[in-house]
Amino acid sequence: MSSAEWGPHPPTDTTPGAEAVQVALLRRASVAGRVRLARSLSQTAMELSRRAIRATQATGGRGEALDAFVELVYGTPVAEGLRKRAWPHGQQEVTVRPPDLLAALSPVVDALEALGVAYHLGGSVASSAHGMPRSTVDVDLVAELALRHVAGLVERLRDAYYVEPDAVRRAIATRSSFNVIHLATMLKVDVFVPQGRPYDREAARRAAPHPLEEAPGARAFRVASPEDVILTKLEWYRAGGEVSERQWHDVLGVLRVKGQALDVAYLERWAHELGIGDLLGRAQAEARGTL
Repeated sequence: MSSAEWGPHPPTDTTPGAEAVQVALLRRASVAGRVRLARSLSQTAMELSRRAIRATQATGGRGEALDAFVELVYGTPVAEGLRKRAWPHGQQEVTVRPPDLLAALSPVVDALEALGVAYHLGGSVASSAHGMPRSTVDVDLVAELALRHVAGLVERLRDAYYVEPDAVRRAIATRSSFNVIHLATMLKVDVFVPQGRPYDREAARRAAPHPLEEAPGARAFRVASPEDVILTKLEWYRAGGEVSERQWHDVLGVLRVKGQALDVAYLERWAHELGIGDLLGRAQAEARGTL
């Protein structure tokens, strides 16, 4: 069967009964519990990818395999930047730890907090926190950065991360995003500078602190609300031509897991303002199983 025969979304290999049980279990789980599952899935997926790449590098060393992994996952421009800046003494001297989302995230949040920059987590980490956990190779966060923060941010990150000062400045000037890569794990953090719309300010205000680990006294990180995860991912889905299955299924996951706990009036108000009311309606119907 071709993808065209599937309609807008291909079939899932999860039966309705199994999905109902999964959703019920995830509803009872804490934010930290759902994030733990996402971290585990991500670590497993990345480790399997690294092993597969190393197996194909029969004559190359660990450095060549690491280089191939970065190029495959993040693309040639990022890999070339790492070659020039992050590995000045040769890739063979880089020791890469098992990937862990929090290991890559925490120092970036430390730097932002030291600079007094407001932030919150979004993307797949936030959708995993509120919905159906899935593996990811990066962490998305929104940060209210200004040009006065660039020098301090780069200074705090440059020893442990690949970070391009010019890319940070461009992202601030254009209200877009830049990447930093945690050298110890090769995980990427995508930092988004908000556009300054009323919606962006409201989403930042509604973000709330959540521990992302289940250990007593675990650190809390500010995480976008479930409603704002849905709205932001629907915006990305539309901007990407409405073809991203990952974005769509992240939205459905939050709708199914949070269910009646969602602020529907808020969702519908901002979906209308953002021009994605039709997508929200379709996602709500699919999440209810009425499509």
